[in-house]
Amino acid sequence: QIEGSATIYIDGGKYVQLQSPDPRYGESLYYVDPQGVRYGIPDGQTAAALGLSSSKPAPWEIIRLLVDGPVLSKDAALLEHDTLPADPSPRKLPASPGAS
Repeated sequence: QIEGSATIYIDGGKYVQLQSPDPRYGESLYYVDPQGVRYGIPDGQTAAALGLSSSKPAPWEIIRLLVDGPVLSKDAALLEHDTLPADPSPRKLPASPGAS
């Protein structure tokens, strides 16, 4: 729950380190893209491999409101997906003109 008022501006493409008293989030690392999606970064070594340095502090109370993207890690990048997920909103294709 967020109480009080706070204003924070994080333009996209920022590497941030969370500030949170909650030990579950502590000093977690995230990349916030220009569209407002936050991507978890497991450690500083991974951040360096991604070309990220000099993280900026950001409050978890604000960062948690952004869309959660996948974790940016070597293990995640090496996952192979052999199928696409089912369409959650299937619809009938329109009939082509002149079809009987």
